[in-house]
Amino acid sequence: MMKTRFSGNFASSLKRITATCLLLCFAAASGFSEIISFGTNFRHLQNGLETMKVSFLIPDAFEYIAVPQKGTELYIKFALRPKAKPSEMSTTRSFKSTNSLSDEHTEVRHCLFLDKGTTAQSFDREFIVFMLNCASLVSGRELTLADFSAISKAEVSKTCKADIGYICYVANPHSRFASGYSQMMLEFYGKQGTGIVMRATVSNTSKALTSSTGAFMKARRTFSF
Repeated sequence: MMKTRFSGNFASSLKRITATCLLLCFAAASGFSEIISFGTNFRHLQNGLETMKVSFLIPDAFEYIAVPQKGTELYIKFALRPKAKPSEMSTTRSFKSTNSLSDEHTEVRHCLFLDKGTTAQSFDREFIVFMLNCASLVSGRELTLADFSAISKAEVSKTCKADIGYICYVANPHSRFASGYSQMMLEFYGKQGTGIVMRATVSNTSKALTSSTGAFMKARRTFSF
């Protein structure tokens, strides 16, 4: 079973977070117009005719589902959920296994964002700015870089051929995007020259997100750049 590996310890992460925040503050002071216009550099796929160099895979025990577009802040391009398993039989009654990843209250949603950022050199910085804005939108509250953990470059390359990746757990999201769900795991992956994929695993059960056999871990390789 593949496990997500996060880069660095707490102290080094804190230093990186501080350095990044200082960098963003400097950027805001010296290149404020670039930050303001950043939204034009990354945008979601707006219709079925637009494409991006991303391939999707439906893992075992999952199924592709029609996703709700109305009432969500972002256009969901691809979504899946664990398949419902047949009821098991005992001597007195039928019941649904509680130890499987079958959970009708879990979805794995993917949103795609086009373009490449302003320049190749500024891609990572702009990726972080975009990620924080987008994550705050779908969480229903402001998130900062301290809420995220960076995924190692080796891991993001192995998982989906990305150049950069971050992950964040959100409890009790308050947004239309996560309406009806009490928990959400957000992942952002960026590929220079291609764009960004946000993967949101929304659920009403913690096991789906935290268990090594849950939907989140089972769906680690649902797409690739």
